[in-house]
Amino acid sequence: MEEDSKSSQLEVSPVSGSDILLEVKNLYTQFFTEEGIVKAVDGVSFNIFRDEVLGLVGETGCGKS
Repeated sequence: MEEDSKSSQLEVSPVSGSDILLEVKNLYTQFFTEEGIVKAVDGVSFNIFRDEVLGLVGETGCGKS
C-alpha cells in the first residue's frame, strides 16, 4: 500500500509578555491511501506554557514527528 501525507504549515512566532512558549492553532495531518484520505489529526489547537511538560505517545510510524 502506498501512502502520501500532507501537513499544514506550522506558524511559530514569539509571544512577548506571556508564559506561552508554543502556540499551535488548527493543526491537521492527512494520509492519502488507496482506500481514500485518512485524517490523523484534524483541527487540533494547544498551547505549551513555561515549566509545562507535554508527552506525545503513539506507535512507531504513526506520525508523531
